[in-house]
Amino acid sequence: MNQRAIVGILIALIVVLAGTTIYFATSKNTYAPSVGQPFPAQTQSMAGKIPTTTNQAVTNGQTTNANEAVNPKTYTNTKYKFSVNYPSNCFYTESSYKLGELPGGILFSVDFDKGSCASGEGAISINVAEILGDSLIGPNGMDPVSTKDLTISGKKAKNYDEEAYVVSDGKYRFEIIGTEKSLQTTLKTMVDSFKFTN
Repeated sequence: MNQRAIVGILIALIVVLAGTTIYFATSKNTYAPSVGQPFPAQTQSMAGKIPTTTNQAVTNGQTTNANEAVNPKTYTNTKYKFSVNYPSNCFYTESSYKLGELPGGILFSVDFDKGSCASGEGAISINVAEILGDSLIGPNGMDPVSTKDLTISGKKAKNYDEEAYVVSDGKYRFEIIGTEKSLQTTLKTMVDSFKFTN
């Protein structure tokens, strides 16, 4: 084979390789399964708190589950004696605090910070706090004027700006909070399922 033929083959290979590289570098194709396609498995460091359903899909950038409203999971806290239903595609983390460590007397929080319980910078949280004066005072930093009276789990409660619900069992104050507008439907559903347990 002469030198000119070898050079020609090498140039052809370089052109093909360069063209392929440019194509993939400029391609805007990303993995985005349509509704109904399985979503890649998620990991969570908290054992026992990973959704076991596999009917998950991506819709508008968020993981959704066709069965989450029909088959919600239940979070139960035996120390502070309450339970709440939450969408089956949510994950949660729990945190405990010493009195005075956080403003408003907060002793414990459970943050539903992944899945349809979280959006943007916000997530749905339940804070358990010592009663410091008014048992239904708004969460620290919220406007206490914008309220509605209601009942949660048979107890008198208050709603602050559709973003926070406060109820007391007489020993602790419970703040159910979701400040993002996109979370209001999920927040309201969770508030409706909130119960004090024995």
